Amino acid sequence: MTARSLLAAALLVACAAAPAWAEDARARALAKNDEAVRRHQAGDPEGALTLLREALRLAPDEPVLRQNAAHCLVTLGDAHRAARRFVDAARDYHEAAGLVPDDPDPQVREGLALLEALRDRDAAAVLEPVVRRWPDHALAHDLLARALYRQGENARAITLWERVVALTPDDEAARAALERARREEAVEADLVVDLGAAHFSIKYDGAQDLALGRLVARTLEAAYDEVGALLGRYPRHEVAVVIYPGQTFSAATGAHGWVAGLYDGKIRVPARGLADAPAHEVRRVLTHEYAHALLRAVGGPRVPIWLHEGFAQVAEGRARADARRELTRAATPPLGRLARSFTSEADPARVRVLYAAACDLVHDLLGRGGAPLLADLLDRLGRGEELEPALRAVYGLGLDELDAAWRATLP
Repeated sequence: MTARSLLAAALLVACAAAPAWAEDARARALAKNDEAVRRHQAGDPEGALTLLREALRLAPDEPVLRQNAAHCLVTLGDAHRAARRFVDAARDYHEAAGLVPDDPDPQVREGLALLEALRDRDAAAVLEPVVRRWPDHALAHDLLARALYRQGENARAITLWERVVALTPDDEAARAALERARREEAVEADLVVDLGAAHFSIKYDGAQDLALGRLVARTLEAAYDEVGALLGRYPRHEVAVVIYPGQTFSAATGAHGWVAGLYDGKIRVPARGLADAPAHEVRRVLTHEYAHALLRAVGGPRVPIWLHEGFAQVAEGRARADARRELTRAATPPLGRLARSFTSEADPARVRVLYAAACDLVHDLLGRGGAPLLADLLDRLGRGEELEPALRAVYGLGLDELDAAWRATLP
C-alpha cells in the first residue's frame, strides 16, 4: 500500500535568540532547539532529535520543542518505512504521537506501519481512537478497514469503507475493496470465528463444521511448525482463515473449479473439499496455503508467483521427480508465464504444467544452497530489494541466467 500525504513537511520551527537570562532552563532548552533546527536542515534528524530530547527534559511542556521533536521522529519513521523496517517506524511514529496528541497524522502513520508489518490487531488498536476523534479522516478509516478486513471482520470493514467512499468518492481502490467485502460478507455473515488456534483465526460454520474447524486448526498449527522449520522463519502475526460451507467458496472467491484453496491475505478453503478428503490431502492443501502466508510474511509483496507456487508445493511434500513427470508431457512454459497468477488459468491441464514447472524451478533453487540461501533471498525481498539484485547477491545469478541454468537441467 502506498501512503498518502500524512504530515506537512514544513521546516522545524526556530526560536528567537536566547535572552539575557540564558541560564534559565527554558532559555537553555530553546537554545538547544535552535541548534536542532540547524542540524535537521543539514540532514541530521537523528542528531536534531537528540538535542530536542535534551531540551524537553529542561522544558517538557514547551510546544515548539514537542512539535519539532515529533517532526524529527516522523522523518526517522519515514526512513524506516522506506527501508521496510516497519516495526521501527511504528515505534518512532508512536513517540511522535505522544508529543503532539492533537495531530492525527503520526497516529495514522503508526497504524500504516503496523499494517505493513502485518500486525493487524495492533494497527486496529492504534486507528480505532483516531477514527472516533477525527470522523472525516478518510485515510484513517481506510487503513482501519483494511486491518479489520484482514482479521475477518468484514461487517465493520464495510461500514468504514462506506465512510471512505462518502468522503472521497473518487477513491476507486476503496470502492473496489468495499464491493469485495460486501460480496464476501454475503457468504460469511453467519460464520463464527474460532480464536482457539495460537497462530490463526478461523471462520467457519460452527453449527455444521465444528469438527472440521478443529481439524483445520490442528493441521495449520502443525504446518506453522513444519514449514517454519523448513525455512527457519516463523511469522508473528495471526493468519485469518475462512472455511466456506456448501457451494459458497466459488461464489465468494470467483475461483475456478480446480482450485482446492487459495491465499490472498487470508487462507480460503471450501469445507466440502476438506470434509470429503483423506487426512493426507487435508494436510497437503492447508500446508500449501500456509506456505503462501509464510512467504508473504517474510518476503513481502516482491516474492514472484513462481517462487510462491513452487515453494508451496515443496512445503506440501511434492517431489521433484513427480513434477518432472508432468513436464515430460508438455512444453515447459516460459518464465514470464510463471510470473503471472496461476489461478487465472481455467484449463486444468495447463494448470498442472504451470505448477510442475514452478515446483521444479524451486527444487533447482534449493539445490543451489538449500533453505538457508532461499531464506536469505526472501529476507532481502522483505527488506525491499528488487528480485534481480537479490538473486545476484544470494546465488550469483540474475533471473535470466537462473532460468537458463534451470532449463538446461530439464529432460
